[in-house]
Amino acid sequence: ELKGHSGAVLSVKFSPDGDQIVSASWDGVAIIWDTLSGKPKRKLRGHRGRIAGAVFSPDGKIVATGGEDKTLRLWNAKTGRIKKVVKGFMAPITAIEYAPDGNTVAVGMKNGVARMLDLTTGKKRPKLIGHKTGQAVTAMIYLPDSRTLTTGSLDGTIRFWDVVTCAE
Repeated sequence: ELKGHSGAVLSVKFSPDGDQIVSASWDGVAIIWDTLSGKPKRKLRGHRGRIAGAVFSPDGKIVATGGEDKTLRLWNAKTGRIKKVVKGFMAPITAIEYAPDGNTVAVGMKNGVARMLDLTTGKKRPKLIGHKTGQAVTAMIYLPDSRTLTTGSLDGTIRFWDVVTCAE
């Protein structure tokens, strides 16, 4: 049992080596935990409001978080220091996932739209529109080849997106 959040926990993900867990909570904090001791290693503070998702990069060096404040934040997993804040998302972020190749982060939003951020260029990719408007994207995962993103929504559907063309 891991205790450290004062609000509902919305996301829990292992680091690639399994030595750490990152959790995201309504309390506005993401916590990196040591899986062996069960103790918090770092508390990632900076979001305004709830954090809906947190995930390690495939190499375990970065943690990406997204939340109610419509920002995606990239943190140094070792130090807990913020590396980058990406603003300008049109709705609160409700899901987040790293591509297996480590070059892209995808976010799902409360308005039913998903978006990918190319980390090599820093540019947002075209919007992935297909879920019902206003029905939050609540789950996402890439296929291991990083070419297909799968999203799930409160609208009861699962959709498959071509990462290159951004089409279903």
